[in-house]
Amino acid sequence: MNAVPSAHNFSDVEYLTPIDPETVAPGLTEPTAWDFNPAPAVATGTSSGRATPDVSTDADPFTGYELYFTFNDTTATIEDGFGGTSFVAPQLNGSTALIDSLIGHRVGFWNPQIYKLAAGRHSPFTPLDQASANNDDLFFTGTAGHIFNLGSGLGTPDLAALEGDFAHH
Repeated sequence: MNAVPSAHNFSDVEYLTPIDPETVAPGLTEPTAWDFNPAPAVATGTSSGRATPDVSTDADPFTGYELYFTFNDTTATIEDGFGGTSFVAPQLNGSTALIDSLIGHRVGFWNPQIYKLAAGRHSPFTPLDQASANNDDLFFTGTAGHIFNLGSGLGTPDLAALEGDFAHH
């Protein structure tokens, strides 16, 4: 992450503000309702630590995932409501296996390499780099001119370009 100076900066849009807190355990309160702001302003800040993505892929459950499965000798198709990390992690795992196969060896842990590649002249990532309430993940939005954003990490990888970069490094 040190190769990308903007890794600790963020922009956000606060659509939901917690209201009506309720004590659920000694010393622990949770909101019982949320106030919705349909036109939030973009705020900026800094943070430290992890708990943020390194890269992004399509996790939207309504963009075309189809699930095929067989149960009791019956094949069924489910066409809605599935997505998130449960789909993205296997996509990236499969992508890594294909990249390993193409270059003839395992690339190993991506992180030390991808931050350097993203900071390079021909980054294999498309970052979320425009701050707007129309370009967000319901909280974090892009930050103009930044390679890394807390909601999407380095952005979406161009896997063919990434394979080429891994092959040369």
